[in-house]
Amino acid sequence: MDVLRPRAVPALVFLALCAGAFAADTGCATIDGAYRNADTKEPPVRFLDGYVRTPSGRLDPNLVGAEDDPAGGRPKLIHKSVSATLATKPDGLSLEFRNDKGEALATHFLNFPRRWLCKNGQYRWEDESYHGLGDNTALVKISGFLSRSPAGELVLTEDRDDPREQSIKRIEVRFAPVKN
Repeated sequence: MDVLRPRAVPALVFLALCAGAFAADTGCATIDGAYRNADTKEPPVRFLDGYVRTPSGRLDPNLVGAEDDPAGGRPKLIHKSVSATLATKPDGLSLEFRNDKGEALATHFLNFPRRWLCKNGQYRWEDESYHGLGDNTALVKISGFLSRSPAGELVLTEDRDDPREQSIKRIEVRFAPVKN
């Protein structure tokens, strides 16, 4: 069978479209919806716009600005979006950020600290790297995943497994759903 002949092209296009539809319907779409940009716990407040970067690796200036500190300290970050709408697409998880007037500010794929991939019905990322100095170094494994709570909140969980510590550190951040 020759898949490079002109008659095979429509069949290959159909297979590619079916594969994209299957990837979008693997259970990861359960988190699709609109959520507040800021988490529901304080301090420290975490923001969904902190998990996306521009192609150059920076925070998007359409989403985050800086205000100078009158005392001469570090600039204060100003988050311009109040909500983000998550949508599962064949390429990954898309976030559309909106301001308080409902105007779209920017759309990005969830790509920080690593690209988020759909695995076993959840969006997750994983990383391994060596941390420490001299004789006190260890391979630290960090992973993150997204889920939806029974209350409809978007739950972002990060696990940090450092063999030099007694237990796995878990950070859980909750983003409240936006009511329509």
